[in-house]
Amino acid sequence: MDIRWALTASRWEYAWFFSAVLGLAIAWSLFVSTGSQTSYVVALVAASIVAASLAIARSSLLAGYILALVALVGPDANGTLGAGNPPLGSLRLVDAATLTGALPAIALAVRSSRKSLARLRRPGALAVLSFVAASYAALRWSMEGDRTDSLVRADVRLLALALLLWLIAVTCRRGGTATILWAFVAVGLLAAIKAAAIHLSGVYGIGSFDRLQASNYYVSGHLRTILDGGDTVMILAPAVAVLLLNATHRTALKVLLGACVLGCLWALGLSATRTSVLVALGLVVSAALAVAILARPPLSGRVIGATAVIAIVLVAVALLGGAASRLTHADAPHVGLNFRKDEIKSFLRSSASTKYLGQGLGGRFMGKDINGRPVVAGWAHELPVWIALKAGVLGLICAVLALCVLARRVVRRLHAARDQVQTLSGAMIVAGLVIASLTLDRLALVEGLIPLIIGVFLISSPEEPHVLVGR
Repeated sequence: MDIRWALTASRWEYAWFFSAVLGLAIAWSLFVSTGSQTSYVVALVAASIVAASLAIARSSLLAGYILALVALVGPDANGTLGAGNPPLGSLRLVDAATLTGALPAIALAVRSSRKSLARLRRPGALAVLSFVAASYAALRWSMEGDRTDSLVRADVRLLALALLLWLIAVTCRRGGTATILWAFVAVGLLAAIKAAAIHLSGVYGIGSFDRLQASNYYVSGHLRTILDGGDTVMILAPAVAVLLLNATHRTALKVLLGACVLGCLWALGLSATRTSVLVALGLVVSAALAVAILARPPLSGRVIGATAVIAIVLVAVALLGGAASRLTHADAPHVGLNFRKDEIKSFLRSSASTKYLGQGLGGRFMGKDINGRPVVAGWAHELPVWIALKAGVLGLICAVLALCVLARRVVRRLHAARDQVQTLSGAMIVAGLVIASLTLDRLALVEGLIPLIIGVFLISSPEEPHVLVGR
């Protein structure tokens, strides 16, 4: 919770907020354990009240709260996963909370700040590129016959959540980006705790079709634990924690940040997902190098030795799960990297219009399942394939240009020594998501889209005099 709200909030605001948080925790636990539809409705209402409270307070913690719901509750948690007839249908808890949080934020901006509206009315290069790509995808969708099915709804949901979260980020600024950074680290640590609890309990999970929103199953003798939504945050949080480690001086906070790094890397190792482990380690190294280049600390034998020991510990922790075995053994046919090759080949065999023009919203192609059998797919593990499927070559061009715009902003702000921790954190988040999405395509999922918006906001938001709290 940001400090300024804590100092000015009334008892009534405190009561609503903490009662809703407690109600969400209890109701969601009951829903997971019993499948009670009443519990789900209570959890959804409580989650929406928390979002509304933060939005009314214009707290930047709201963006971190949405991230927490995605990582800890799950991006696809809805009443259909419970027992009996769901009164709210397939309404997802994350969607309801995001919409509820966005509405008060927009209303407050309209009523109290013409400056905020002016900022929204002046679209930058990223807004223009996003609008062009989305408009083209909608046009291609109409040309393909205005299909309306689950694949189309999934794409529309992505666009809607991206817009809502961006509006939340630019209108809820109380507390600054420091609140978002520390929330990112806290969510990563909590996700690691959730993964550890599921792994050690041995409970069976089936991913997005499970109330736990996690997969927990044996593959080749190794128990793999993968959190829907949580794994993506755990890839990114260690690098943010490293950047904050260099910028805070309180021992308790340093211990918390260290726990986040080790906990996330260990939990990712439990997933035995090679891309997740390698990208997380790569981001940690990149963050450490960025700090060393910018801070230029004096080098000595002791510092070099300590750095080597820390690096060995981090790699060892990350490889405690099944990732080490998968890195040293070739994949079976239609599994792992071979599955990705099959997917790319299937897409390239599509018609020329699909490959170069895309199919728009709800675009699909004949992919393959893990047994090599043909199956209709609207999502691909490779980000370039997914973009081309939806928006063709134009979409790929817009994506490359958007990355160039972000890279230019990062370089410009670092040269100007503006909010280096904030800027580097945003850069690590965006870069990590793009790299991981080359084989996991997290950017085409809600669990990757939410951190992406946060990362872009960190890179694009104005400088602030005090980026860190607890310093």
